Formats: sequence, C-alpha cells, structure tokens
Amino acid sequence: MSTQLEQIKTDQLNLGWYAVDEHGVIRYKTDPESTDPNELKSFETVCLTPMVPTAILENVDTGEEKVEISYRVNRRIKTLVIDRETLVNKNKVVGLARYGIAVGSVNSGKVAAFFTEVLGRSESLPRKLSKSSLGWVGTKREYFLPYSDGFVLDNQSDPHVIELIEAFKAKGDRDAWMERMRLLRKHMTVRVAMGASFASPIVSCIGQNPFIMHIWGGSGLGKTLLLKLIMSIWGNPNSTQLVRSLNTTQNALMSQASFLQHIPLAGDELQTIKTRYANYDNLIMDITEGANRGRLGPDGKPIRVLTWRNAFLTCGEEPICKQDSGGGAFARVVEIELLNKYVSDGNELANFLADNYGFAAQEFITELMRPVALGGYDLSVIYRDYFGKLMSDGTLNEKQAGAGALIMAADFIASVRFWPGEPELTADDMMPFLKSADTVDVTERAYKAVAGMVVQYSANFAEEPKEAWGRWDGNEVYILKSVLSERMLKMGFDWEACKKKWKNKGYIRTGRDGRMQHYVSICGHPAYCICFVMPKDPSESEELTEHNGEIPF
Repeated sequence: MSTQLEQIKTDQLNLGWYAVDEHGVIRYKTDPESTDPNELKSFETVCLTPMVPTAILENVDTGEEKVEISYRVNRRIKTLVIDRETLVNKNKVVGLARYGIAVGSVNSGKVAAFFTEVLGRSESLPRKLSKSSLGWVGTKREYFLPYSDGFVLDNQSDPHVIELIEAFKAKGDRDAWMERMRLLRKHMTVRVAMGASFASPIVSCIGQNPFIMHIWGGSGLGKTLLLKLIMSIWGNPNSTQLVRSLNTTQNALMSQASFLQHIPLAGDELQTIKTRYANYDNLIMDITEGANRGRLGPDGKPIRVLTWRNAFLTCGEEPICKQDSGGGAFARVVEIELLNKYVSDGNELANFLADNYGFAAQEFITELMRPVALGGYDLSVIYRDYFGKLMSDGTLNEKQAGAGALIMAADFIASVRFWPGEPELTADDMMPFLKSADTVDVTERAYKAVAGMVVQYSANFAEEPKEAWGRWDGNEVYILKSVLSERMLKMGFDWEACKKKWKNKGYIRTGRDGRMQHYVSICGHPAYCICFVMPKDPSESEELTEHNGEIPF
C-alpha cells in the first residue's frame, strides 16, 4: 500500500469498521454472540481497488458537492473528482469502473455503503471551493480562472478539460510576441480583431450580451491565421480545444461556451455547417442569447440552464449574415472582410505563433482586476464614452454600437498596457466594421431588394408582358399583392412584417381610405395591387445636377 493512501487514511479519515490496505477496501464484522461490541470476528471485501476520499469540493455557483478520491491502479496513484450523489448510489457507483476501479453490479451496494459511511464520518476532510467553468468568479472581479488560486475545477477529470487547461500555459518569448503584434496592429483589421478577443472578459463586466466577430474573405488571405493570431493572446492557438472546428453540434458549441464562460470561443471554417442551416440566423441568435433553452432530464427534473457571457470569434469563406438575415442577427455580428493580405509570409507567422503565445491574457486580466481606487479602470465609464462616440452621428444600431464600444474599450486598455504610444482607436476607425441602422433594419433591406427585383424583372411590368406582375405609374409601381408576397418570401422577407414600416416611411402609398391594397387595372383586368414607391432616380439628385451631370468623384 502506498504511503500516500496510508497517510490519508490515518490523518484525515474516520473509516469506522472499514480499512484500506494493499488488497483494497475491507469491512470488519463483529461476533453477534460476543458481549464485547468491539470484538472483531471476520471481514468482507468491499472492493479490490484501494481507494479513499481525499477532499470535498463545493461548487460556488450551484452549491453542489463533488468528492475527490485517490485510488491505486497498476501501482499508480490516480485522482478523480466525482459527484457525491454518484458515490453513494449503488446504481450509479458502477460508473467508476470506466476509470479502472473494481466495482460492478455484485459489489456496487457495498462500495456505495463504504462512501456513505466514510464521507459521513470524515468532517476533517479538506474542503475546496470549486467551479465547473473558467472566467470570473463572482461579480467583484477578484478571481479569474485559470489564472487565480483558491479555486479548483470540479470537472478536471474530463480529458478535454485537461487539454484545454494545458493550452492556456504561456510559451516562448514574451517580448518577441509583443513586438510582432505591435507591427501587425498597424493593420486596422488585425487591431480590431485583437480588440474583439480582448473584449471577451469585459462583456459580463458591462452587463452586455455575447457578440460574434466573424472574419471572412477569399482563400489564401489568412482568415484562419488571423483567428489563431488573436487566440495566441490566450494560449496555444494550435490547440484543438482553444481554436476548434465549427463542424459540431449546436449543443456541443453551447457546452463549450458555458465552460469558457468569459473567455472567447474561437471557431474555424463556418462553411462546414452551411448545409445544416438555410441561413445562420438561428445559430447567431442562440449563441448570442447567452443561455441555452431549459430542458427536462430523464427523471423529469429540470436540467441546469447553461449560461455564458463572452465573445465568439469565427472565420469562413463567406459572410455570416445574408441578405435575408433578420435584423437581430445583423445587430449581433461584427464582420471583418479580408480584402488584402496583412502579412507577407503566412507560414513564417504561423510558425512564430506556434512557438510564442499565452502571455497577454493573464496580464490583461490583472489590469481588469485592479480596483478603481488603486488606479484601475472604470470599465462602465470607458464603455459609455466609446458608445456615445459611435452613436453620435445617428447612423448605427445600438447593439452594433455596443459591440463596437466593447472592442474599443478593450483595445484602449490593451494598448496602454502593452503598446504605449499607439494612437487611440477612433469612431472613424471602428465604423467601417459596423453596420448602419438601415443595414440592420430588415425592412430597409427588403425595400432595396424589392426595388431591385422590379428593375430586374421590368419586362413583367410592361404594357404587354409575358407574365403580368403589375404596371408602372411614374415613379410608382403597382405590384400584384400575390406576386409581391411570393417574391418577397423567395428573397427571405415577409410582407406582413414589412408593410407597416413601409407605410410609415412612405415606401408604399395607401389609398384615400387608408387601405394598402389598390383595386386597379392590370393588362385590362381588375386586380388588387400594392403601390410600391421606387427610390429616387440618382440622376435627379442635387449632388449630380449641381455638377452639370458630371460625377463629382
């Protein structure tokens, strides 16, 4: 029997009638005919694997307890963290067999009884505070996992968790990484992308919902490399746990987000899941809600809702938002289109990042932890300042301005800490990466799409059309109601959702009675139509006529 297990048994545990030795766990029996209750007559084997509980882990988020046990298999001491409920239930404790512990249906009841009695007797066992996720602990910004001591992960027996924690370890030359980033940050796309990565732990501090930053562009421009670059802030960018493929289920993606909690989730190759979605709206809305839907378990009890407050960093060959995407999806995404290369030798940069990473995040978190009274940052004040600057010209959607302000606030703190002397990001720097309120507004996009459709199929509005869709009347077009609804649906828009705003904005003209449908003649036949007002002819705009018909640019 190992010294470690022997020491644990004698100093921290009250084993009662149980004993643990090199043969496993045994339970002594007394002689029922003896007048001395302490007289031992025989013993029975409980388990052939030597094992004892070594600590109680209490989750600070849920209050649930898990037990750390040490056991010996193949002459090696191993540690395992298991739900307390599992250890004391004869039907569930058989699950320990997957870790090499000799428990099965024959002795599961005895093993459960062993843990029930020993855990009940052992008040002196060390108690540790634990979490099932990374990121901030509590709301005071005093602890942040995996960088703070005093807390342990109660799911550390999961090999994926072990691999992810390993990925956060720094490697290489810190100063070389900082200098390389200083040069690359002269490219605004790189700087904004880094700002999104730094912004992830600030999301919850400001009380905002998660946002997505999506990098897209043609092949060979360095989309995946940029994703790895901004994740080298946190750790090993080549780890499949730190930069993962998006070719996974939505539930798996949410589980990963919940574990990372306030650390960015990076996903590569968005197009690999294209066949699962008509568009990406559902994915966007689900992950930016910050919580999954409530579900019931097999026992009929509610399963704990997973939550997260971080940034999602993705890349792919196409935009994540399409023409037919809803306004909510547009508002939650910051898109970076790569048009040109930002580095001359991508392979050299990839090799550099493979050898140098993981320095900036811990130092950045330390900056965020510093109290305001001791010279720390008041994140709310910084955020509101940038938010106000972005909203000042009145063209941005509020959610877009919120995501932009988060990125700018994070960039400001990172710039002061790591790259002093760098010019501060301005609203003009950030605006090209954000969408205007008109772009976010689905009714505006629908109006432009229908106007384009009228021009594209202008032959169907002629006096003698092959297929009658309506007719022109000056700058207005009478479109058959059935045609308009059908064509809008094919383009991903809904007439019923747009009609009120179109009416208020003057995009459709109503009749004298206020009704939207007009009873007019189309090709000599009466029909119900919508009177669609086309955009003003640009050739008639003041900007062009003032220059005698010459384009002033």
